[in-house]
Amino acid sequence: MPDPTPLPAGNDALLFKVLLEKAADAIYFKDLESRYLRVSNRMVGVFNMDHPTQVEGKTDADFFTAEHAKNTRAIEQEIIATGLPRLDLEVRETWPDGTVTWASTSKFPLYDDDGNLFGTFGISRDITERKIAEERLEEVQMALIEQEKKAAVSEFAGTIMANIGSSVVEIGQALDRVSQKLQAAKNSPEKLSEAQEELREMSFIVRKLADLMRIQGA
Repeated sequence: MPDPTPLPAGNDALLFKVLLEKAADAIYFKDLESRYLRVSNRMVGVFNMDHPTQVEGKTDADFFTAEHAKNTRAIEQEIIATGLPRLDLEVRETWPDGTVTWASTSKFPLYDDDGNLFGTFGISRDITERKIAEERLEEVQMALIEQEKKAAVSEFAGTIMANIGSSVVEIGQALDRVSQKLQAAKNSPEKLSEAQEELREMSFIVRKLADLMRIQGA
């Protein structure tokens, strides 16, 4: 392959200018105090300004809420202290009017030609629509899970009620038998004692059934 055509001297500045003017992502350069040095046109639009000079020299505190500006500055100060970039951060941006947006951001240390650190620079892409879609999907998934739980509880409750219905019939039959035994045991202390014991057992079962019905009602 032929070598690429070399750039005329001084064209780096032209390429940098074109990048800031045309890039779809927000690009920004900051000094050691997190003041904006240069910003792309996309960044100007994000801040609802008309020209880069309306942004340069200001900080995030001039555009975002104090909390967001504090968090952003903390990240940039960490980069300055360590010299390490922070890549693909999903940042929740909060604005003074209460609006919330999201951005995927990568931030890097910024060095001059002599290797001296003099700030940071970053590239941010708006991902608000994606985050909203993810949140809605999560809400739908949670709703489906809740419906499945309710269906399972309803099925379980149906089984319990069927068992309760069966138990009520059995208890009624047992009470009839105990009543007959009591009538027949009037003159037999031994049979009377047996009938009373069965009656106590039936009372215990009835109490447990009442407890179960209260749980179901709750």
